[in-house]
Amino acid sequence: MEKKLLLINSTETTICLHTESTKPPELFEQLDFIERTTLDYQKRVQGIRELLLASHATGDYIKLLSEYSFCPALIGNDNEPVFLYRFIEVIDEILDYDEIKKELPTLSFSQINSAISFLRKFVQFNARKIDIDELEDSEMIQNRRLMDKVMQAFADKETSRVLNLGE
Repeated sequence: MEKKLLLINSTETTICLHTESTKPPELFEQLDFIERTTLDYQKRVQGIRELLLASHATGDYIKLLSEYSFCPALIGNDNEPVFLYRFIEVIDEILDYDEIKKELPTLSFSQINSAISFLRKFVQFNARKIDIDELEDSEMIQNRRLMDKVMQAFADKETSRVLNLGE
């Protein structure tokens, strides 16, 4: 009677049936893959759990919706999500770095900017490990009209800087 081993690959939800004739190295590779995948999922679940605890501790305004891969968001009065990374972007745009520097004089502007960038990156957490910055970059590149405006703005800024150099 042939012995069989059942392996379940949770990332693709496929089931593989291996017989005793399966080479041990292949079997070990498959087991290693399952172990790595399981650990990765455990880390993601733990991340979601920590974000849920933080949301609960701060009034449950921050939502982790499954349809958005648990990326932290506020829900606007139009019932649309405002993702926290976008919220941090707005804060960064209106923030007065000089005022922060007055309050925390031992920090450089680079450190202040890095802290804001860190917070933005941190709140991009999502269960699917989607790199939101990379996604936005690729969408911007595909949007030729937007890229033309950005390039024009860079050109205008450069012209302005060159013209102001002699003053």
